[in-house]
Amino acid sequence: MEMKKVILYVVLPASLIFGPLIAISSPSVGCYQKQIDKNPNSESSKKWQIRLADLCLKTMRPDMAAEMYGKFAARYVDDPRRPDALWYQAIAYQRNEQKAEAIATLVKLFKEHNGHHRRQDADDKLVKEYQYFAHRAGG
Repeated sequence: MEMKKVILYVVLPASLIFGPLIAISSPSVGCYQKQIDKNPNSESSKKWQIRLADLCLKTMRPDMAAEMYGKFAARYVDDPRRPDALWYQAIAYQRNEQKAEAIATLVKLFKEHNGHHRRQDADDKLVKEYQYFAHRAGG
């Protein structure tokens, strides 16, 4: 009977508190990424690639987020979420103080996604924050 009380009062609450933290830890995210890399062309891999990138950006891991958004943008060039992936990759680079990478990503977004609303966002950010004029750079 004592073991049931220990499980009920100690183990169960601890697993409810720490379980989610372990599930979104950097090592766990790395394991998820390895699984995606094994079969990147499945629909679930595509879905989880963007979800992991979003998770990393929201949990203050911009270096991991930038890498994962970059993988999404490189692998799924025809996906309608690609412009958003490039946008958030630039945001992640900016948060990680990688100015050159942020600019390069925004320019790529500007040049490759004419007609998408993120194109104007990229142009505005380039001009306001970086004093860079993508439309003059051949965009």
